Amino acid sequence: TVGPCRAGLVGRRLRPVKTSRAAYDPALEEGATEPLGFFDPLGFTKGKDAANFRKFRVAETKHGRVAMMASIGTVVSHSV
Repeated sequence: TVGPCRAGLVGRRLRPVKTSRAAYDPALEEGATEPLGFFDPLGFTKGKDAANFRKFRVAETKHGRVAMMASIGTVVSHSV
């Protein structure tokens, strides 16, 4: 095997690689429907990437499920 010194890799400066990634647009995600489109009145997703958007969406689903179970529990406890 040839070491990094013999291969001429030591001391070289790497040029920064420019990538052409499009900005993340949450309005293109599933769930943005007509006539309302994407609804984010408080701007929670402004400047966020896809991973943060997914985290917010999962948290919203989880909290919605907890709220539905709480409302069922309220009705059941009132009936008993």
